[in-house]
Amino acid sequence: RQIHEKLSMLRQLLDDREKLLRQKESELRQSTNKYDKIYVLKYLEGYSISRVADKLNYSKSQIYRMLGKMNKMRQNANMHVL
Repeated sequence: RQIHEKLSMLRQLLDDREKLLRQKESELRQSTNKYDKIYVLKYLEGYSISRVADKLNYSKSQIYRMLGKMNKMRQNANMHVL
């Protein structure tokens, strides 16, 4: 009985998390922020750096620099969580 209740609670938690992830993905896809656009194209759509650069009218080196900034922002955000 307790196992069933725990499994039910975990299923609900997983469903809630999936719902939040879908909402966040939708927000990212609708965003006008350049970093969000790069994230969507590179990581959600799987575009190459060249294709991202062409689509957004940036050079490849600009995309690499922005990805580096994004990574640094993510690392800083993770440091604050700890």
